This record gives sequence, structure tokens and C-alpha cells, in this order.
Amino acid sequence: MSYIYKCNTELSIILSNRHVSTKNENCVNEADSESVHESERWNKETDIKRLLEDASLCNDPLPKNPEYVWSTSPYPEGVLLKRDQSRHFRKPNIDPRETSLVLFPGQGTQFVGMGKDLMKFPIARDLFDAANDLLGYNLREICFNGPKEELDKTVHCQPAVMVCSLAAVERLKEERPRAIESCIATAGFSIGEISALVFAGALSFEEGLLHCLLHMILVQKCSHCRWNIV
Repeated sequence: MSYIYKCNTELSIILSNRHVSTKNENCVNEADSESVHESERWNKETDIKRLLEDASLCNDPLPKNPEYVWSTSPYPEGVLLKRDQSRHFRKPNIDPRETSLVLFPGQGTQFVGMGKDLMKFPIARDLFDAANDLLGYNLREICFNGPKEELDKTVHCQPAVMVCSLAAVERLKEERPRAIESCIATAGFSIGEISALVFAGALSFEEGLLHCLLHMILVQKCSHCRWNIV
């Protein structure tokens, strides 16, 4: 009995040692695998960083032979440009599905009755009142009731589109506040560019409307000029 017990004990010790050894080998393999993955990720990020740092700035020395010059610089001659693009090589840990972009329309989207359904929002009403004072005519009346011929005039449709766009933002703030809170960028087409600047806070509403006023006056004058376009 003692011999059998001794054999069983030795076998148990051998099996136990083998189990410990196998477990240690697994730990070493996992550590090596993580180290390899970390090294690969670092090399990849370093390559991206180097690519951004070496990006063309249009200020590289030009070839001596003019025939080999394939681009012209958009910057004044002698300007030294230095862009630290490498700081952008890491992507932010943001899920795109949790963000939003706000885009503003331009001239041509106007229609009689635009903005009428936004009057239940107090700030939207204030925007129209401020626009009436700055422009010197009743923009609200033209937007709501036309006639279409008046609304389609550049001097009327551009401020109408801008004011209605910003008034619609007030509706969005009330009904879908998350869309405003998660906004990471804004842009606009034509006069919508000014709406986007106001929305982003780069311009006040009054400054934006004055820019719009200057823009629409110049566009209206140009529409009556006869130019030969080549």
C-alpha cells in the first residue's frame, strides 16, 4: 500500500509541476503576443506621423528646368510655411454615430410661407423682429405672404433664407437638443455660409445680417450688368 501511495504521490507531483509549467508558458506567450501587437501599432502610428510631417506645403524647391514644374504655389513668394500636421495623426475616440453636422441652405430654397411654423418659438420671433429693424422693411411679411416675385428677388430671398435657417435652429434646440449638443462641424452653401458662421459663433446675428446685406446688394447689381464672360 505504501508503494502504491508513493507512486501516486510522485505522479501527482509530476502532473502538478507540468500544469504549472504549461500555465507559465501560456502567460509568457500572451505577454509576447501583446508586446508584438503594441509594437505593430506603434510602428503604424509612427508611419502615419511621418507621412503627415512630410506632406507637401507647396514651398519645396522648384526644379531648375521650368518644364518639370508641375504646380504653382498659392502662397506669396518668400513666405515660410510650417504646419505641424503630425498632431492630427491620432483619431479621436469618438463614435461618429454620436455626432452631428449642421448644414445650411442657400439662395433658391425660399418659398412663400417659409418660417411661419417657427413663430411658436420665442427666439425665432426675436430674430425676425431684429431683421426687420436692421433691413428697414418687413421681412416676416414677405416670407409669410409673398408675393413670390418679391421673395425671389436677391435683396429679399438671401436674408429670408438666412433668418429662417437660424430660426429653424431654435426649433431644433427645442425638439432635438442632442443634435445641437453633439454638433462637431457646420457648413453652408452660398448665403448659407454666413448662416453657418453665425451658428458657429464666429459672427453675431447682426454682423451676419450686415454681411448678407452687402452680399445681396453686390449680387443684385451684378445681375443687371452685361459682361462678356470668356
